[in-house]
Amino acid sequence: MKPINALLSAMLALLLTGCWTSDAPLMPDDAMDKPPLSGTYSRFEGEVFTGDRYVVSLEGAEYQVDHSEFGDAAKPAYFISFDALAEELYLAQIVNMNGKMEAYRLFRISDGGGEAFDMDFDCAAPETGLPQVESDGTDCKFASYDSLKKAAMARAAEYSEKGSGAKIVSRFERILD
Repeated sequence: MKPINALLSAMLALLLTGCWTSDAPLMPDDAMDKPPLSGTYSRFEGEVFTGDRYVVSLEGAEYQVDHSEFGDAAKPAYFISFDALAEELYLAQIVNMNGKMEAYRLFRISDGGGEAFDMDFDCAAPETGLPQVESDGTDCKFASYDSLKKAAMARAAEYSEKGSGAKIVSRFERILD
């Protein structure tokens, strides 16, 4: 593997090592929504194009995301399921192709899916005060979807009201439908 590809793969892995996780996927099928995300997206950090392209396609209740770097052939990367929290805000459950839980994130999906923002959470008092949540001081591990959803709703409200509660990690811009 070329050094630049190894670096980008490591960056992607870091992006998916979120502060919120669980031993297994918790989102029930009846909570899964289907925001308008099918298409091909370019990923940006700030205003800088990372060279990453993602092809997003709906597979049942989940989205399959195929990833390519700097024009290499796309390869399956992961599945994402969404649960609507508030206008344009979704809790995202990210699972790798082997079914292993990777992370939970907040996504803001706007412009009919033309743009999406991937946001990471902190793990603090709102989450650690909920039942079935373990914390090591920086990461939260959830054991129930009820607690996960309550924490996500609190962070979504904080983000909607104050623009805080989550950090923007990446911006995705649709380039092809």
